[in-house]
Amino acid sequence: MKKLMTMMMILIVVLFAGCGNSAKTISQEEAMQMMQSETDYVILDVRTEPEYEKKHIANAKVFPVGELRNGVMPTELVRDKNQIVFVYCWAGRRAEEASNILAENGYINVYNIGGLASWTGSVVGEEVE
Repeated sequence: MKKLMTMMMILIVVLFAGCGNSAKTISQEEAMQMMQSETDYVILDVRTEPEYEKKHIANAKVFPVGELRNGVMPTELVRDKNQIVFVYCWAGRRAEEASNILAENGYINVYNIGGLASWTGSVVGEEVE
């Protein structure tokens, strides 16, 4: 019986060990601090192209969450899966989904920074959503 319990515990540990890939949610203030101290990062705007064109965070690249849902990864924008990736949308819901998809696909340093609606940093464009 003891041997069976030990085997079950090992199985549980092995099964849950692979579940560690998850995106981190950080405040926009934390993101801005990291952007000032780091040089190798990508900012992904996961809204649609028209939304991005109206207004986006300076230096952000557009990569709609719909692409991620369809299994397309931003390999041309994110050089390697260890690179820091900040993800945002307008209010935060799509950013959370996109961040989780990226993490599930092996991207290690994914940070959900929420929504552009509350962003106080530098932006390109002025049109309100």
